[in-house]
Amino acid sequence: MAAVQRGYDGGWLSSTFAKAVFLGNGLVAILAGLLAHALVEVASLGPVAPFDAAAGVLAAGGALVALTWTENYGGTSERRSFGAQLVSAAQHIAKGAPAVPGCRAPARPRQMGLSHGMYRSTRPLACCVGGM
Repeated sequence: MAAVQRGYDGGWLSSTFAKAVFLGNGLVAILAGLLAHALVEVASLGPVAPFDAAAGVLAAGGALVALTWTENYGGTSERRSFGAQLVSAAQHIAKGAPAVPGCRAPARPRQMGLSHGMYRSTRPLACCVGGM
């Protein structure tokens, strides 16, 4: 195991993954849904405002990772050019599932008395509560 080889306690692995699932996936999804709701409903920036905000967050996160990531580069014999890595990533994405079943919003959340942002933020909340 790479974590033990680097001198980390092996028991940390399960707690790290538990925190990543709860905080990294669940809590961030809830906050993203609430932010999307605020951008569309409160700030009245339009229905594509959450996607614009996501593009900015993606760019900032990509820059942060590119500038600070210091591990998981593989051996020197495994290094490939950026173009080769990009082609490999595109091939892996093309092979992936086109959509995750059960992760879509109802067609008309307004008819159910819900805003889209509030609907999208309550599903991860339910997953977090159910996973505790």
